[in-house]
Amino acid sequence: METKQITRPDTQLAMLASMQAKKFIEIFVTIADTQRQSVHNFYRPNSTLLWNGIALKGREHIAAGLKKLPGTKHTIETLDAQPIIRPNTFPHTSFVVTCTGTIKYGDKCNLD
Repeated sequence: METKQITRPDTQLAMLASMQAKKFIEIFVTIADTQRQSVHNFYRPNSTLLWNGIALKGREHIAAGLKKLPGTKHTIETLDAQPIIRPNTFPHTSFVVTCTGTIKYGDKCNLD
């Protein structure tokens, strides 16, 4: 007799959050390292990016601020994602994504 594992909906949502966050971070850091001019497209038009205490408000300012940085090489060490559960939003679920790692800049990046 075959047994089926029944997964609770909130567990399924947490697993989905984890899988989607991993894919998002992979795409984001690849573009940040190889196509920096496109990173601003990840942000909404009214987003604010806080970088070293400087607020870059809006996509255009985010793009201009990131363009000034030297080349980068990201290494992700940890990743966590949690779904934000709000009533009546299915299938559009938001996630909080937290990751840690290192970023090497300029001559120290060794992009090989």
